[in-house]
Amino acid sequence: MYKNHVCGNRNPCSDNGAEEDVPLDVDKGELGDGLSGFLIVRLSREVGLTDHRELRGLAEEMKFDALAELLDELGRPPTRRLVTSIEPSELLRMEEEASTSRWRPLNSLTHYWRIDVRRLPQELEELARRFTRLPGVETAYAEMVVSDPVVNAADDPLNAQQGYENSAPAGIDARWAWTQSGGEGQGIGVVDLEQGWRLGHEDLALKAPTLISGVNHDGSGGYVGNHGTAVLGEIAADDNTLGIVGIAPSLASLRVTSHFDGSTALHVADAAVAALPSMTAGDVLLLEVQRGALLLPTETDVADFDAVRLATARGVIVIEAAGNRANDLNA
Repeated sequence: MYKNHVCGNRNPCSDNGAEEDVPLDVDKGELGDGLSGFLIVRLSREVGLTDHRELRGLAEEMKFDALAELLDELGRPPTRRLVTSIEPSELLRMEEEASTSRWRPLNSLTHYWRIDVRRLPQELEELARRFTRLPGVETAYAEMVVSDPVVNAADDPLNAQQGYENSAPAGIDARWAWTQSGGEGQGIGVVDLEQGWRLGHEDLALKAPTLISGVNHDGSGGYVGNHGTAVLGEIAADDNTLGIVGIAPSLASLRVTSHFDGSTALHVADAAVAALPSMTAGDVLLLEVQRGALLLPTETDVADFDAVRLATARGVIVIEAAGNRANDLNA
């Protein structure tokens, strides 16, 4: 996803004075058309387990000639598996364990691939249609961008201002829950999925949150992890004499998994799957991300939905952001 700038004192240009494409800054709310510049392709169920790391080689092995030819026509754009945080064999084993659950994934995540078409001139939707029509391809779609839900950490400097912990309808009755057995989150593990945190924050010291997978986007490019830090605080800030107190301050564990890989913040399904081997039934996976220019729940992405189902089938409770900026999902 790019914006086109005309040469000027503040706009980057090529050496010959021509216009130059500049990446949009999703972290600053520059969502453009809401598309990431990547295609997601899901291969057919007839594709068995392979250890291929790029799609062109797999297409050749499976004799998907039309798929190989289209990739060649496009100049062999970079491809990778959608899920790289764990080996395909381990991912398939997890899916097989969940196969008897009513919430099992509708499709194997081992069949999903990501194609980088950011520098190609073709329209993303047209490219997706071309891939979808190919033998051996079940579906292809233009991936939507991933962005943080809007949180203003300055709203919650002290517990007295944490209105969301009050009784309904203004809050979620956290203060009442603290009076009940297990009401402080005892015995439960929580994993927050987003892209950046200040894991050493003083009000998280007793939890010592750790990174499971991905890269902690906590300083590069001006992104400082304010959102993730606020979320961890709201959930589980220590019950001490500092700042605020979390909704569930006595959690058994607090960990994070990042959809940022050091270059793109798009790998939601990958980050979710990476967390599952270390989670047990009853643990909570919080998906603090949203998709596209309309800020949709991340499960609107087909692969993310399959990852959610895999987590649910393993007994993990999945919670995701929705309705930000007063978006009515029923409209």
